[in-house]
Amino acid sequence: MARTEAEKIVSEPQHVRAKAPVVYVTLFDYDFGVSGDPSSTTEISTHEVPAGARVLGGWYEVTTTFSSAGADGATLALSLVGANDLITAILISDATNPWDVDLTKRRPLKGIATTLTAKKHIHIIRATQAVEAGVLKGAVEWILPASVSSGH
Repeated sequence: MARTEAEKIVSEPQHVRAKAPVVYVTLFDYDFGVSGDPSSTTEISTHEVPAGARVLGGWYEVTTTFSSAGADGATLALSLVGANDLITAILISDATNPWDVDLTKRRPLKGIATTLTAKKHIHIIRATQAVEAGVLKGAVEWILPASVSSGH
């Protein structure tokens, strides 16, 4: 019986790292109907990304379009360590529709190039106007670099 490519790779140890990275996930969600208008900075994850983690990126999905008073002039951002590190602050009304329900569903989050020095929660940051509706969920993907082998 012929072996699959995956079986060939795993059976030949020179092609497999002794310590492959494990990708962990921290989930987050925000629901205007449950939480109301986010303050300028509102925690939206129940668990932290731990100190020592390196954020690879992740995704978010809007399941109810966001809106705000005054022609959707509020700006929203997603943050972990500092301003604009996962999603840069952008108007709800922006033509790219980052805060609208999208048939393609998931949108990417940015990675963070440095290792976290302290455990952190994910936050939604609102500015300018009060939010009147919106629901999103997502995941931040991270590794612990200390557990990743160089492959040598």
